Amino acid sequence: MALDAAKRFLLWLHQERLIPDDITAGVKKYRLDKDPEPRATPSADLEKILSSLDLGTPTGVRNTAMIHLMAFCGLRVSELVGLNANDLSMEEGRIRVRAETSKGRRTRFVDLPLTMCEGKKMVRPEVAGLMASWLRIRSETCPQLGEEEALFVTLGPNQWSRLTVRGEEPDPHSRPAGERIKTDAVRVILKRVAVKAGADPRLVTPHRLRHYFGLTSAMAGVPTTALMRAMGHRSPIMTARYSEFADSQRRWAFARADITKGIRISGPST
Repeated sequence: MALDAAKRFLLWLHQERLIPDDITAGVKKYRLDKDPEPRATPSADLEKILSSLDLGTPTGVRNTAMIHLMAFCGLRVSELVGLNANDLSMEEGRIRVRAETSKGRRTRFVDLPLTMCEGKKMVRPEVAGLMASWLRIRSETCPQLGEEEALFVTLGPNQWSRLTVRGEEPDPHSRPAGERIKTDAVRVILKRVAVKAGADPRLVTPHRLRHYFGLTSAMAGVPTTALMRAMGHRSPIMTARYSEFADSQRRWAFARADITKGIRISGPST
């Protein structure tokens, strides 16, 4: 809408001969419906990856925690690597995405994966245990790090040893323990764990994991306004992509279920 308003204003200036040229002539129209279907990581591939990670190793715990925050909290990769330890509140069960790391330049709070227990909402125990394990590993491996420093960090020269593709040597240039992990490193990690798990690495990227969160949340019936806040969208139009596709999926599900099958339904006589 902003682009359209700017083009109309500049065109009016040209028509009124207040500017010599129509500088909007070469600006292409923005097509919001260019890619209506969010391309999410398939559930089967996500399950393969999570089951392949070794939670008995520091690297496995860290990588599983990062995947959880992208796939089940909808964090962008830049937001993920920008987290500090004090952005994770285990007491409140949520993540704080600070304005300086958010694409929308606004601070927001995102719940860790929730479930219902005896009528009360709570963070899934497995996720709470996973995050607590990573915080413990981080403090033991990198005792020099404070609460206001990176949440996800490198684990030293041997961090790749259990994630390399068959026949590939560990990276001798990996960074020392305690440095904030980079976005490119997250992409490399996802690619390697996908290959190791037998999943298509092209379908396992940070943005596809974020799409997984948006699509599955919409299909589960999460209201668009709530999903918009969780994902940090500035416009509900962006979030509506997930809801629209989820609606079509639900229609197919109802059609396949055919709940009227076997029930004799009388129609109007002709």
